[in-house]
Amino acid sequence: MAGPVGFVGREGELSRLLGALGGDARLVLVVGDAGVGKTRFAGEGMDLAAAAGMVMVRGECLPLAGKLPLLPVADALGELARLEGGGLLAAALDTAPGYVRGEVGRLLPGMGPGGGTGSDGRDGEWSRERLFEGVAELLAMVAETAGPGVGLIVEDVHWADSETLDFLTFLVRAGNRGPVRVVATCRGDEAPLAEHVAGWLARVRGHAGTEEIRLGPLSRAEVARQAAALAGGPVSPQVIDYLYARAEGNAFFTEQLVAAALAGQAEAGSGLQVPAGLPARLAELLAARAGRCAGDARAVLAGLAVASRSLGEDLLAAVTGLEVETVRRGLRELAQARLLAEDTSGGGHRPRHALLGEAVAAGLLPGERAVLHERAARALAGDPALTAEVAGHWQAAGARPRSIRPGWRRPRLPSGCSATTTPRCTGSGPASWAWPSPMPPPRPGSTYRGCPCGPSTRSITLATACAPAWPPRRPTAGSPATPTPPPPRSSATAPRSSGRRMRRLPGCR
Repeated sequence: MAGPVGFVGREGELSRLLGALGGDARLVLVVGDAGVGKTRFAGEGMDLAAAAGMVMVRGECLPLAGKLPLLPVADALGELARLEGGGLLAAALDTAPGYVRGEVGRLLPGMGPGGGTGSDGRDGEWSRERLFEGVAELLAMVAETAGPGVGLIVEDVHWADSETLDFLTFLVRAGNRGPVRVVATCRGDEAPLAEHVAGWLARVRGHAGTEEIRLGPLSRAEVARQAAALAGGPVSPQVIDYLYARAEGNAFFTEQLVAAALAGQAEAGSGLQVPAGLPARLAELLAARAGRCAGDARAVLAGLAVASRSLGEDLLAAVTGLEVETVRRGLRELAQARLLAEDTSGGGHRPRHALLGEAVAAGLLPGERAVLHERAARALAGDPALTAEVAGHWQAAGARPRSIRPGWRRPRLPSGCSATTTPRCTGSGPASWAWPSPMPPPRPGSTYRGCPCGPSTRSITLATACAPAWPPRRPTAGSPATPTPPPPRSSATAPRSSGRRMRRLPGCR
């Protein structure tokens, strides 16, 4: 079974992170979609900074129903208490003012009661300002005694409580002394984002001491390195292409797909083959994410998922059966829920990730998928470049198209036939077709055969004098050398055909 592997890629982003930790930046925001590798990136930066002499501690915010004030700060202080057997924290407390021990003891009850007394007589009272000052003083003392500085990593700040965000603001303010740096990771696709978190992000992004590092998807070469590390050996280029196209460079998605492929390989005893379906864990996560929207927005997302391509508002209306204004409202709701891709070009829209679209399409009933596939086939049929996609939608809908496909070729007639007329059909499918050739006059002395194939189609006539074998029929009266017109159909001497009827052209009634 695949498990976490070593850090892959991100050399440029790592260089920026280390430069910010050693420079003038007070706060580094690491932003990226869920699963893109923010935690692994922060951990790698933490290890490199620790190797350079910095003291790095880490705390994590959790999506709790009830917020625990300052939970990541308490976690970070607990990690600091475990460094060097507790000697680092003890040395910092010995050199810090007396009140610091008492304030830190509020977050680390195991330290026992504090020994300091505030000059304002409030040492038994909860005071955020006093607590913030005490923790900041402690970190500054650690930085002075330990070397280059202290780095505090706060994971998943999009779930932070307001007290934690206030402390981070207090800690990174310009007036604080000591080389203390804060690294905060945040999801770029988290929705709904709490109002206090959104406000905090807006404020700190405008501060001069903040640097933001956005993590995008991995490149194909990085995906190949990750897959090889997960599989424990080289992976074929075909599998790498499939992984890269399907996971779109998302590190967590790639990890889950490779894990499912390794499980299938163990059962089948064959080479590594990425399964077509979604792994159960990944499907559940993506389905929960799609549950952020409902109603018309969910219908629009289902249309995008089944279409499997970027669509504009008009095409989306055709696929979903909704009015354009309703589609626009649904798109706005999807954008607010961070379920639409941000980098679409040409005014089109698509799900934020291909696997998200797969999960949404898989959650539809078979009848719902068939209807959407048929609508997508009709909506896309007008573009000759999308012939293969249209055929795929028709096949998925379980129906045959009613119009001639753009790749259909006109039958080849025998050489020398100059009296063959061409049909003109309006058809009843999404795309009508026509052969706009003129209808030549009959040649004198030729025998013609007519085939009416519908009220909306002109008759097709063939010159049997110059092409008696197409289509193959028994010879009519006369001969190619001395052709004679056929007698009227009411005459008893009328030649009888072979009984074979010309096939009705597609699109004709």
